[in-house]
Amino acid sequence: MSAVYRINNVPCAECGTCHTAENPITAHHVVPLNRGGTDAPENYMPLCRLCNSVRGSKVGTEGSRQ
Repeated sequence: MSAVYRINNVPCAECGTCHTAENPITAHHVVPLNRGGTDAPENYMPLCRLCNSVRGSKVGTEGSRQ
């Protein structure tokens, strides 16, 4: 999923930035695997590396940068 987001220049769902070498777009699990989530495509959202690291294993708006 991360490669698909980068190829299609999908922005981060949290901060709106696009892929850069220093802060690439990653595939974030909306419901983390350790909290019962799956690897189904609908359980992913595009987040930059910085936003993804801030969110960690939080669900929904928990840990949002905004």
